[in-house]
Amino acid sequence: VVHQRGDDLAGTGFWRPWAKGADTRAQFIISLIYNEGQGVTRKLAAKPITFSKAANSKTAKPVDARAPIDIALMYETGQGVAQDYAEAIKWYRKAARQGVPRAFRILGAFYAKGEVVERDVVRSYMWFNISALRGDMVARKFREIIAIGMTPAEIIRAEKMARAWLRKHPGS
Repeated sequence: VVHQRGDDLAGTGFWRPWAKGADTRAQFIISLIYNEGQGVTRKLAAKPITFSKAANSKTAKPVDARAPIDIALMYETGQGVAQDYAEAIKWYRKAARQGVPRAFRILGAFYAKGEVVERDVVRSYMWFNISALRGDMVARKFREIIAIGMTPAEIIRAEKMARAWLRKHPGS
């Protein structure tokens, strides 16, 4: 791999012209290089800017799908940026719209716990349901657990919300 040769020009320098030309794959790779400190001085603070370029691109490719989750985790944990739960939620939602499977389950957990957002079992069930429909067995189990404390009307409402969300975001 080019960026493992131990000098900045072999790593970020190789990808930089494409990154400046709005190539989201190059932007994402540069972010990874700096985050991992492979052949360059580790610069966590630079990561959100480049990751967000890749994550926000209208022409994002599958390799970019990890960018919104990585940015969300950074804001959730305060790694390399100031901890900001509202910003983390924004990026998890963006990841969900891009179809990143883990994002659905994470959002479901946030609403179930009520630590980062207001506790909302209907929204929690909705996110776990979307994830379960995508084949996530863990989310399926969480959905069952959440359902224990819900009324039939709440479950119906959550399932309607999930269907509406999936119609609105067909590619996710």
